[in-house]
Parts: sequence; C-alpha cells; structure tokens
Amino acid sequence: MSGGILLKSLFFALPIFIAPIAWARALRWTGNTREAIDLAISINRKTRSSGSSRDAMQQS
Repeated sequence: MSGGILLKSLFFALPIFIAPIAWARALRWTGNTREAIDLAISINRKTRSSGSSRDAMQQS
C-alpha cells in the first residue's frame, strides 16, 4: 500500500522536474525566450495530460 502511494507521489512530481528541462531544450531550439516558454508549456501540458489519462486507466 505504501509503495503505491510513493509511486503516485513520484508520478505527480515528475512534471515539476520535466518542466525546466523542457524549457531549457525549447530555449536552445528557438533562441527566443517567448517562443521557448510557449513551447515548454505545451510540452508540459502534453506530459501532464498523458500522465493523468494513464492514472485514470490504472484506477479503473
């Protein structure tokens, strides 16, 4: 039981760690801060949405 809770908390923390990496990569690709932020936000949304759907599938 505690293992599942740990796994779930780690899973929800993952986007927090992914976001700065995505932002740095986007900044390197575009060279434009504004575009990089928009790109990083979209990447972060994709990872979060795929994560939540995966979590919903585990629940059912």
